[in-house]
Amino acid sequence: MSGFGKVRMRLWVVGLLAVACGGCGSSSGRQAVTGLVTVDGKPLASGSINFQPAPGLKAPSAGAAIENGRFSIPADQGLLPGQYQVTIIGMQQTGRMLNDEQKGKVPELAPIRFREAGSLKATVEPGKKAHFEFQLTSTSPQ
Repeated sequence: MSGFGKVRMRLWVVGLLAVACGGCGSSSGRQAVTGLVTVDGKPLASGSINFQPAPGLKAPSAGAAIENGRFSIPADQGLLPGQYQVTIIGMQQTGRMLNDEQKGKVPELAPIRFREAGSLKATVEPGKKAHFEFQLTSTSPQ
């Protein structure tokens, strides 16, 4: 499998896990989550975000696709109050084109590596709007 295919597969798996976990537990107490992700000061074109409960928090995880820097998780699939570890996978165009058997020529995408990758956290507070903004820096020039 090509590097592009592996990245697409990882994004698909992250999205599938987010959808699958969206049905875990009851919807009681869950909150909608919205936000913005920027890389080097610009909205992240595409990617995914995942919220995993911090150790000791008994809560389901949740995730969403990121498009044009924005993400949204509806309340019925949202987060319970508590602290979460956040994982963001970003994709960027490399400037090269690939031949896709179904779509023809498509831009090649590559994962973006972030300096802050291991330190992203979010705290959902009861009764407060769960909106998060993550300002990331790439490890290589864009």
